[in-house]
Amino acid sequence: MPTITSSATRRFELHGSVFTSYVSPTTSASTELCGWMLDVAPHTPGAEHTVSNEEVLLVLSGLLTVHIDGVATVLGPGDVAQVPAKSSFRVQTEIDSARVWVATTVGMSAELPDGSTLTPPWAR
Repeated sequence: MPTITSSATRRFELHGSVFTSYVSPTTSASTELCGWMLDVAPHTPGAEHTVSNEEVLLVLSGLLTVHIDGVATVLGPGDVAQVPAKSSFRVQTEIDSARVWVATTVGMSAELPDGSTLTPPWAR
């Protein structure tokens, strides 16, 4: 069974958050799935974007407000958000930071409000 050590991860910073890539074609033998740890700093408003692929977020610590198609839900440890493909999405924190495990499929991209597209390196 393939394993991934913490020394094999890749770290990225964007929009006040840290993305640590564990599972992707560039960090592991995965050809279909991507998984990363998302650390969101306190008082982070998040960036609105439309996701191309479905995502699943599992909150590990802290409180995270998840906005999916304009509906806000506060999630705590053990709570999960399933973000449908083509939905408008963002996360935010208030007083505390949040740590989240995120999973999606390879090639996920995000369309930003200005029409530009971001293909995050942690999802390829």
